[in-house]
Amino acid sequence: MTCKIGIITIVRVNNYGAELQAYATQNVLRDLGYDAEIIDYLFYKHPRHIVTKGSKPLFKNSFKKKITEFLYPRISKYKILFQGNGLGLQRKQRFEAFHTANTCFSKEYRCIEDLNTASMDYDAYIVGSDQVWNPGNYTSLDPYFLKFAPKGKRRISYASSFGVSALPVETQDYYKQSLGELDFISVREENAVKIVKDVSGRDAQWVLDPTLLMNADSWRKVAKYPEGLPQRYVLLYELTPCADLKRHALQIASDKGCKVVRITKDANRVESDDEVINIMDAGPAEFVGLFDKAEFVLTNSFHGTAFSINLNKDFFVITPARKKNNSRQQSLLSLMGLEDRLLYEGATMPTDSVSIDYTAPNAQLDIQRKLSITYLMQSLDETR
Repeated sequence: MTCKIGIITIVRVNNYGAELQAYATQNVLRDLGYDAEIIDYLFYKHPRHIVTKGSKPLFKNSFKKKITEFLYPRISKYKILFQGNGLGLQRKQRFEAFHTANTCFSKEYRCIEDLNTASMDYDAYIVGSDQVWNPGNYTSLDPYFLKFAPKGKRRISYASSFGVSALPVETQDYYKQSLGELDFISVREENAVKIVKDVSGRDAQWVLDPTLLMNADSWRKVAKYPEGLPQRYVLLYELTPCADLKRHALQIASDKGCKVVRITKDANRVESDDEVINIMDAGPAEFVGLFDKAEFVLTNSFHGTAFSINLNKDFFVITPARKKNNSRQQSLLSLMGLEDRLLYEGATMPTDSVSIDYTAPNAQLDIQRKLSITYLMQSLDETR
């Protein structure tokens, strides 16, 4: 009898990394022979999510944070209609089309009470990856510690992230109790191993983000390649504004005699000038395709870093000086022996190490991929 697995994560939030890691988790488990699907619990930022007493934040927040989080889903519901002269709607449709073609979801759960009272028949429950344990999430974290799962069912964390370098003191009792209820704990960053140990006394395994469990050829099967772009281009993808990213991208493009293409964070034009070709309507499949065909990548995104490595791109990660938490990129780059690809804002671009020899990183990625998949299989072994 095939083991049935329910996966809960942050998904359907119009975010490339979130959608791709959710798909990858399910796809890898299915390739391993499990019957896996995404539990379609709507993240609190989704316009259809219903806020109830049970889903309210567990930790104190500033008045500004409360107002921002209150307005976000209400504004985003309509904002997309006015983005990029219709490109916002096209982008949304491409996100939906990606999941329709590739991802298996359960019925939709719009509020935490529906999730908690649902009759589910999974043999095991998995939470991860992404920042599911971030104390800054303006909602109850109970679903992401699998507290809705029936007693006696296996509860597993795969590559979960706190999204912070340290937990606020006032949150630690909750995390200690919640981590103690999981059967297996794995995390996405090296620093998170220490957080788990310090808070709960438990050992966590450091594993790869699920997007890295799929190899380049597997990703190319779901990639789409936008038409009308230059044959050669430097790809720019930034989540946190950083002027150095564009400056260095333009310099590298000039040296290579090619153009700069930017995947925008949402369907808005970033600037009014024409120095950069803005792609505002890419879906997850187009995101992968744009990375795959790029001649060079400049990014400050974790998943931008992950796909650059997985697809063997020459790249640099440039992090803004004001950004205090860079542990996600640092962990991954360190693991792959690519620490020199991380530059801080204001740093000079190296001129003698632009190309990457992927012999050692690919070997390390293969080792870590096998270790991470072994963790998944061992954590699920008794449920077969």
